[in-house]
Amino acid sequence: MNPRAVVFLALRVPGGLAHELMQRATGSLGGDRALRHYRLARVEGLHLTLFYLGDTARAGLESLCGHVRPAVQAVPRPVLRLGGGGGFPRRGRERVLWMGADEAPESGGGLASLRDAVLRAVSAFGVDTREESTRPFVPHITLARPRRGNPDVPGAFYAFELDGTWSPEAVELIESVRGAGAAVYRTLEEFPLADPE
Repeated sequence: MNPRAVVFLALRVPGGLAHELMQRATGSLGGDRALRHYRLARVEGLHLTLFYLGDTARAGLESLCGHVRPAVQAVPRPVLRLGGGGGFPRRGRERVLWMGADEAPESGGGLASLRDAVLRAVSAFGVDTREESTRPFVPHITLARPRRGNPDVPGAFYAFELDGTWSPEAVELIESVRGAGAAVYRTLEEFPLADPE
C-alpha cells in the first residue's frame, strides 16, 4: 500500500438525492452526449468538501482523526439544501462545474460551526489553514469537469434547480483514489455529529 494518500474531509450527499442530482445535471449538459464533453462525477462519490488536505502520510492519519473526532462531535448536524449551478473559476472559463449548497433556514449556523471546527482540528494537526480561513467558503458539490477544448456550458446547467435537503450524520475522512475515469472516493473514517437540539 502506498504510504501516502490524497485525503479530504467532507459531507456525503445521500444516495437518492445524489442520483437525482446527477441525473438532472447530466440532462442539463446534453444527456447522453454529455460524456463526450464532460468528465462526470460518480454518483456514489458526490460530497461537499469541508477541507482538502491533499497528499498526506498515512502514518499521520490516526493523529488527524484524533483531532477531528472531538472537534466535531458536539456540533449539531446541519440541515443543508441545494442551491444553483456554478463554475470555477468563472462562467465562460469553467474548469469545474458544481451545484451550490447552503443551510436551510432552520439549521441555525450549523454548517459554519462545523467548518470552523474542522479548520481548528486540521490546524491542530499541523496543517497551515490561514489561507483557507481567510478565503470565502463556497459550499458546493462538484458534478463535472469540461474535457479539453472548453465546450460552452449550456445555460440549462446554470438554470436547473433541484429542491433537495439533507442532514448529514457524520463528517467523513475520504481518500481520493485515481484511476481511469473519475476518481473513486473511499471513506477511511467517519466522525459522527450531534443530533439537532
